[in-house]
Amino acid sequence: VSTGIGYLGNIKIAKTAGVLSLFGTISVCGSWTNNYSTANINAGTSRLYFYLSNVGINIGGTYPTKLNQVIFGGGGSSGISLGLDSALIISDTLKLQSTGSITLNNYSLVANGNIVMNNSHATTILNSTLYLKGSSNQYLKGTYDLKCYRVVMNKTANSLTLNKGLSITNT
Repeated sequence: VSTGIGYLGNIKIAKTAGVLSLFGTISVCGSWTNNYSTANINAGTSRLYFYLSNVGINIGGTYPTKLNQVIFGGGGSSGISLGLDSALIISDTLKLQSTGSITLNNYSLVANGNIVMNNSHATTILNSTLYLKGSSNQYLKGTYDLKCYRVVMNKTANSLTLNKGLSITNT
């Protein structure tokens, strides 16, 4: 899978064998389903861009997906439903940069890298659990504060630096 022009619709990974290697920027304006594997996806330095356009997006499948960088952006407000625990395991950066509100619901996602909140709309809510796990220094920065339902920090080393506010509604 590699960089293309335009946006792909719903993506369903259903390989039967081998390694799936991701390259460049993959732009999706639909749902992401991984029914293949967690271990046999090589994210490399790829970037998965979810274009939000006032429609609901489902992220899930049978297995979590390990990705390098994930961006939720675009021109609309969207509810994103996570269909399983650790639906996305992000090794580098999670960016939230839509012009509308972003709401992530259900289950959890894992951020092993930085979180950048450059949303131009103040309403970004994670109604799911955010796991902060990386072994390197991580930061939360951007334009607005981040509102989360639950945060679990299980870092094996180094620190988390908050350059923006982080509000947590459940422990």
